[in-house]
Amino acid sequence: MNHFFMHAPKWRTGAGVLTLLAWLASCGPNNKTVEYPLIETANTNALDIAKVELTDSATILHTDAYYRPHNWIRISSESYLQAGGKRYMLTGAEGITPDSLFWMPESGEASFTLRFEPLPSGTPSFDFIESDCEDCFKLFGIDLTGKKTFDTPDEVPEDLRQADGDTAVPDPIFKTGTTTVNVHFLHYRPELGKEANLYVNTLFGTQQPYTATIDPETGKASFSFLQCGTAKAAVVLNNSAAGSAWLAPGETTELYVDMRVLGYYLSLRREEKKKTTYPATFQRLYSSGTYANLNNIDNQLDNSPYYGMDLLTGEFADYRMTSAEYAAHVVDTYKALEDSIAQSNLSPLKKEMKLLALRQDALLGHGTRQLPART
Repeated sequence: MNHFFMHAPKWRTGAGVLTLLAWLASCGPNNKTVEYPLIETANTNALDIAKVELTDSATILHTDAYYRPHNWIRISSESYLQAGGKRYMLTGAEGITPDSLFWMPESGEASFTLRFEPLPSGTPSFDFIESDCEDCFKLFGIDLTGKKTFDTPDEVPEDLRQADGDTAVPDPIFKTGTTTVNVHFLHYRPELGKEANLYVNTLFGTQQPYTATIDPETGKASFSFLQCGTAKAAVVLNNSAAGSAWLAPGETTELYVDMRVLGYYLSLRREEKKKTTYPATFQRLYSSGTYANLNNIDNQLDNSPYYGMDLLTGEFADYRMTSAEYAAHVVDTYKALEDSIAQSNLSPLKKEMKLLALRQDALLGHGTRQLPART
């Protein structure tokens, strides 16, 4: 290298020296490693990226898979990375054979490595696309800068960001009217789904489904329907719950749904393994209307314990219990969870909502005649 500089021409200006140094830097190795990069959103929680290796010859993804034990997943040989409008194809794999069935072990967890064509130096983020079929794995906005966070999206109007956890649970409205719900999907990708569903609870204990097409340019879907009394509705995209909201009959409600929620769920799983730390809360939906504050509080996700009875898991109670034993079990479980909620750090409004949901669980559990009175 010294020999090179001895015979290099003399530059007339400092700018020439800078040009030479920049040229030399561009010829050097482009090695970089990013561990557990933030993933903006996804159409699955079955895959996670533990590490990205960037070199001049390849982009290597160290991939963690989570799926039901003894069931299979598959990675297409047509998988690619997408960045800057270009595709970088899969060139090899270790620990998995592309296009072949990969059977998950008893743990439900596995790891393998995917090798792709090299991304350009300085690429800030990329997408992982497991070919173009509708149900193929897709991870979007895999951050290589370390600067992305799950902050409040700029598109959310300022007056919809308010959330006061010290207020009381609002009263229901008993009337009938035509309700309009405009859902704005933020960080939306058409690959996440072209139609949205709204499942509205009714006074009869059933759900009324509605479907609307999502505008690919704006990410907006609109619903209009006759509503009887206050009702809770679930926003569903690609068979995944994107958020829920209480609706007032006869009102137009604007809902802003943050589609990074699956990315946040991935981060929580990482945090459970003590691999990284992310913000303690994430708000998946912002609401306007009569129940705006309730909806904003209700859609703040955190890592707090689950306070339900798990009635549908098959593990809540022993089938050999007598009716008296089962009723006592429901009441005892209710009281224990009620105490846990009371001692938690949740806001008063969220505590009341958890208690109401718990009481509904208990009623479904047929412990109705022995439940303590609500205070």
